[in-house]
Amino acid sequence: MTRWRRSNQEDSIVQGYLVAALEESGLCIAIQNQDLQYLEIMNLPSRWSAPPGGEPDDALIFGSAFADRLAKAKTDILQGGETKRLEMMLEGDLAYEFEVKPFVASDGCTYLQTIIRDITLRKSTERITVSLLREVSHRSKNLLAIIQSIATQTARHSDTLDTYLRRFRGRLYSLARAQDLITDSDWKGAFLKDLLHKQAQSYFPDDSDAIIGFSGENILLPPSASLYLGLALHELIVQAATRRFISNGGQNISVNLERLKSTAEETAPQAHLVWRENYTELPNLGMVNEQPPDLMEFERMLLEKIVPASLNGTASYAAGDNSVEYEIRFPVGSQK
Repeated sequence: MTRWRRSNQEDSIVQGYLVAALEESGLCIAIQNQDLQYLEIMNLPSRWSAPPGGEPDDALIFGSAFADRLAKAKTDILQGGETKRLEMMLEGDLAYEFEVKPFVASDGCTYLQTIIRDITLRKSTERITVSLLREVSHRSKNLLAIIQSIATQTARHSDTLDTYLRRFRGRLYSLARAQDLITDSDWKGAFLKDLLHKQAQSYFPDDSDAIIGFSGENILLPPSASLYLGLALHELIVQAATRRFISNGGQNISVNLERLKSTAEETAPQAHLVWRENYTELPNLGMVNEQPPDLMEFERMLLEKIVPASLNGTASYAAGDNSVEYEIRFPVGSQK
């Protein structure tokens, strides 16, 4: 190891600023001889203390349990010459690393150097990282389960490959759009109005705000609720876009959400979302329900059963001669 030192400096001056630099570094350095007698302990963290005027040892400073681990490590190091690292965990999630290694001084003797580092921040960061990775894994598995279910059910209710691909891609893109909002919010979820706008962009790219009017409370939906409600909005928007093309007439869609007060039977406030479509030039909207029953089976099941069940809520869907209405009610803040 290369060392450079400016000439004409007194040893006491050099020692002074080196000790000051060591104190600022936050590192503790302890030197022992081959008999494990302490020769110097510099910058010992304030939570520990060496007996003034006495003979310090590891048991007195760090406690007998950790002293036994240190003694074994130091004995192994003196015999094998390898560096060892030990970690000490304390109450309050405090953590310290002990790096023990041998070195030969100018007198030809072998000494032990122990460097003590405060690694509390590093360990905390590691715990947070592990927790986040587990959360990402959990959410990824949930998302894959949703995709698998959509793929299976879409295939079951599709007569041709082209129909299957069109429907499955649409629903997959719906999940992707919702996931984008969740990711942008650092996994907090998605605001309802943003979710509605994101889902409508693909089908009403130029005038989605004019066609779909939003009113009420723009609540923040948790991640899971964002994915499922995004699917419901996607199905409603696809059907609305199809009816708009068929009717070639006036259309007005309103989406309203109100937060209802909890009742004695309910443990959390309820969100009540209502989707309404009104047509001025489609006298026989009931024709939508006159399509083959299996064509609407999964869509209706998704809207009335799958989505509300995933939100711990209830829902209903009704199509009349000139209007469509979808209502869903679910607890606010209970989804994970």
